[in-house]
Amino acid sequence: MGRSCCGMTFHKNDKQVSIYIFGGLNSGVGWLGDIWKGQLDQGKVSWSQLEVDAVEFTPRDKVTCVKSETECYIIGGFGPMDCAESEDDRESDDEIKNQKDAQEAFSIG
Repeated sequence: MGRSCCGMTFHKNDKQVSIYIFGGLNSGVGWLGDIWKGQLDQGKVSWSQLEVDAVEFTPRDKVTCVKSETECYIIGGFGPMDCAESEDDRESDDEIKNQKDAQEAFSIG
């Protein structure tokens, strides 16, 4: 599925290179919260969607992805605010969402 403004990072392990893409925005669907892994082999990329146990990522675009040796951290971004009930709730939700966003991560390998 086509997307814009997604987060992307890569992981190099010996002779393997993996590309990770998170979220983004699709004009037909809206905000995305999925994770894809691209395996680079001889100039071609094979894509597979990752299923992350017990974690539901907040759909968003304009994110940054930063990796360590074993995890990828998803930071920032913009997404739908349909869970907020009022303006006061939105401000509280923004503060909570910002704290949650800084903590979202998934394992790489």
